[in-house]
Amino acid sequence: KTMHTFRYKLLLVLATLIWGASFVVIKDALDTISPGWLMSARFLMAGLVLSAIFWKRVKTHLDKAHLIHGGILGAVVFMAYWVQNIGIL
Repeated sequence: KTMHTFRYKLLLVLATLIWGASFVVIKDALDTISPGWLMSARFLMAGLVLSAIFWKRVKTHLDKAHLIHGGILGAVVFMAYWVQNIGIL
């Protein structure tokens, strides 16, 4: 049990390091591209990669209700990241 706890804590620290380093990358990227375009590219790439990985699961749940709810949640998250990027800029 102790080894599992240590492993989880180590993974949490790794996630924190990656997340923190992303601010430096985003700051540098914002020197050449606007926040809107940067977020559009990030969300498009993430959507394509995740759809390719989870296509079977996505295909079975792809209906109007899921598209509407996903669109609403996606828009809220997009706006939150966009405002954050404007703040970084």
